[in-house]
Amino acid sequence: QISRWNKQALHFGKVSINISPRQLLKDDFLDKLSATLRLYQVDARQIELEITETTVLSNPQKSIELMQALKKEGFSIAMDDFGTGYSSLEYLKIMPLNKLKIDRTFIKDLEVDEKDGVIVKTIVAMANALGYLVLAEGVENQAQLEFLQANGCHLIQGYYFAMPMVASQLACFLDNELAVS
Repeated sequence: QISRWNKQALHFGKVSINISPRQLLKDDFLDKLSATLRLYQVDARQIELEITETTVLSNPQKSIELMQALKKEGFSIAMDDFGTGYSSLEYLKIMPLNKLKIDRTFIKDLEVDEKDGVIVKTIVAMANALGYLVLAEGVENQAQLEFLQANGCHLIQGYYFAMPMVASQLACFLDNELAVS
C-alpha cells in the first residue's frame, strides 16, 4: 500500500505496523523486512514499527539490539499500549524509541477519573523528558483532546478525528484534509 501511495504522490507521513514478539524475535526478521522494502521500493523512514512492552520483555537483550539495528536502517520505533504491560523503566531508558503510545485505557475516562489524569500527565512528562514523542490512543471527545494538548501530548489519534477506514477512503480523507488546511 505504501508503494501505491508513493506512486500516487500521496503524502501520508509514516505508516505504523504492529510487530508481534514472534515476528520480531525471528532470526531473519530484519533481512526479510529489508528485502520486502527493496522489492516494493519503500523507504524505511516511511514506516514506524510498533512493539509492546511484553515483546521487549520476552527477550530484552535481543529485542533492544534488533531495535537498534532497525533504527539504524531508518525505521521509527514506537512503544505501543504503554502502561498496560509489565512496564520496566530500566528498559525504557535504554530502548531506542522515537515514540510512546499511551494506551486508550488511560484516555477513555480521562475527564472523570483523576487517577487517569495523573497517570497520563506522568507518562507525558516522562516521555518528553526522555526525548520521545507522545501519542494518545483512543481520543473520542473535545475534553480529552484539550486535556492532552494542555499537558504536552504531541500526537492524538482516535474516533474524535476519524473512524478506521480502508486505504481508498484514507486517500480521499487525506486529500480533503490537505484541501482544508
